[in-house]
Amino acid sequence: MNRFYCTPTKKEQPTIWAAKHLISQCAVQYQNLEAFIDFHAHASKKGVFMFGNALGDNEKQADMITFAKLIAMNCLNFDMNECNFSERIMSIKDKNGLSRDGSSRVALHKATDLTLCFTLECNYHNGKRINTLAPKLIKGANTVEEETPVTDANSKIYANTNSPPFNLEIFEDVGHAVGIALLDHIGANPISRIPLSCYRTVENVRDDIMNNLAKYQSGQVNACGVNHFSASNTKVGKQYTKSNDKFDAPLVKKETLTKPNQQKENGKH
Repeated sequence: MNRFYCTPTKKEQPTIWAAKHLISQCAVQYQNLEAFIDFHAHASKKGVFMFGNALGDNEKQADMITFAKLIAMNCLNFDMNECNFSERIMSIKDKNGLSRDGSSRVALHKATDLTLCFTLECNYHNGKRINTLAPKLIKGANTVEEETPVTDANSKIYANTNSPPFNLEIFEDVGHAVGIALLDHIGANPISRIPLSCYRTVENVRDDIMNNLAKYQSGQVNACGVNHFSASNTKVGKQYTKSNDKFDAPLVKKETLTKPNQQKENGKH
């Protein structure tokens, strides 16, 4: 059913027809839809990842890929290396000969011009690697929120494995990370990992996307080191793992994005 979004009929694909009309109405007529994400299971390709669209506009393309990267910065198990935002992934045919032109991700983008239009894929069993996450800053209190086992790379869930077997807790954490990424995307996240990451701001994350846009678009993001969002304040973060320990304000001020080797040269750790 996920290949009939181009021209669904009320008689033959009633649920697809209704969904497309509702989503199009929200996006075009009411202009109150920020994103569309179709959640799928994947039997062969490992990991949790996204397929996006090739938008033909570099600014929109950067916005779209930045959102996916924000999910990775909030989730140990979301694998940016396995994401693909190329033109090829929009039209490739499946084993039944049906083109992805008819998928919800592609067809709804073409119908609404919605920038954030994705398919989120989760393998049934496991992935290939996990991310390194920055601490969660409680902005109002200038403190760090403790991790839960599923968000703590040092917990027993992740012991002695590159990627743990996926379970309900991990799938739920992926969904939670999508919601947190939306809050980061619109600048309304009261407990964010971004200020204590090596990027410090969402704008700097987007700048990094723009600088590597060709690699991201072609699904070659491996070269960008995208799975290692180590915090520039790692040493400080480790000292403040309880919510009653406070940071000094200068640690979370906006800074210009620099490359990792430049950070070391400048003494920024």
